[in-house]
Amino acid sequence: MGIKISQVSNPQDYELVVPNFIYNRFDLFCNSGEFEAVKIQFNENVKVVEYKIVDKMVRGEMKRTAETGLWLTPITKEELDALVIYIADRHPEVEVVSYRNGLFKYDGTHECGKYTLQGGYTRFRHFKIIFPETVEEMEQCVSAKTRSKMRRWKVRAAETISEKYKEDDQEQKFLDVQMLEYQQGQIPEEIVEEFFRFKLETKERVYHMTPREYLEKYFVTNCYVMKFGDTIGAIHFSCEQCPTVYCENHAYNPELKEFSLGKCIFFDSLIEMVKKKRQALFLGADKLEDVPAYKRLYGSVEEEVFNCNIRIKREEKVLENVNPVKQEEKVLENTNSIECENTTFFEKLKKHLKNRLKK
Repeated sequence: MGIKISQVSNPQDYELVVPNFIYNRFDLFCNSGEFEAVKIQFNENVKVVEYKIVDKMVRGEMKRTAETGLWLTPITKEELDALVIYIADRHPEVEVVSYRNGLFKYDGTHECGKYTLQGGYTRFRHFKIIFPETVEEMEQCVSAKTRSKMRRWKVRAAETISEKYKEDDQEQKFLDVQMLEYQQGQIPEEIVEEFFRFKLETKERVYHMTPREYLEKYFVTNCYVMKFGDTIGAIHFSCEQCPTVYCENHAYNPELKEFSLGKCIFFDSLIEMVKKKRQALFLGADKLEDVPAYKRLYGSVEEEVFNCNIRIKREEKVLENVNPVKQEEKVLENTNSIECENTTFFEKLKKHLKNRLKK
């Protein structure tokens, strides 16, 4: 039995996308008609892949492109070839099929029936955390010494802010650390504004958008906030629409940078995700020389992934029994017998055809 590809008609089948997470699930952020989903069947193996058609820059040229959700999706070359051919047949205007953070490195030129597929790729390192069943197991992913350090960092941050209250002539009191969580539609804009400020001061990153635009663009559903009284120590954003979570971003208060609160909130948010029975957390991909240190902590798994563009070259239709040179000779012969008042035009045409025949 060969590979069979068919359109998905039942929306419940979208849950068969593997891995099931936001950037493979176009149905969660595209309107009906803006994406398509297909079922790939090979023997007993069945997988669902979603894609959308966009205009995209590919090596400096704007190309009609099918962006596919194949982020860490197990797929063979044969299945991928079949998917590209299906898309090429269904969408004659598509010139490129692309995917990000795929496991398969599509390279070189491949003849596939009436299509020639030419692949190119960029290599990255991807990191993910597979969640254990219990909080205790998650805590064991870091040493007891590290967990003790994180507790001390939070205590010292609380003491520092308490002293600041005293300097500001406010009532001095020890401020317990609070871990707050906001869900989609309830995330205060002032928290996102603080996130923008933290990123500007620590990474010189400027977000040219409103808080609401940021949350929508990056599909943020959950916001974890570490607070000491009225002072925000760190913020973590995540995309938790699916069993596999995506780590969108996090930032720490630069005034408390000595206490490593970014590491603290990241680990605390992992604990909360385990409590919610999430399956895994994707940390995204980086070039080897640019991998942040935190991505290699907490029992993370490192994998080699590829961003690929597959160019589709279609067979050109050639008319049978047509010799281009003979055709030009025939046109030249016809122009010699034409009588017309615009003799200058035909003299130029005959001269042009004679020059082409000499080449």
